[in-house]
Amino acid sequence: MMNLLPFHFLYFEVGAFVIDLILMAILTKAAPRKEAYVLPDLEVVDMTPWKYRKPVIAVTFILLAGIYVLFSPLGLGG
Repeated sequence: MMNLLPFHFLYFEVGAFVIDLILMAILTKAAPRKEAYVLPDLEVVDMTPWKYRKPVIAVTFILLAGIYVLFSPLGLGG
């Protein structure tokens, strides 16, 4: 496909995003809601905290840091 525009497509995406933000701000100021929207809680999912969440977070972080060091110049990348 021929490139019709002389710039990268991501610049277009950024421009569209900024225009959308401005449009949402203008429309919010022009016609605000009478009352705040409240998302209904259907209680379909059990939201009690998982008891192993902190150990799993710690292990995940340690694994991520280890993989980073492994493939960095300190490890196999050097």
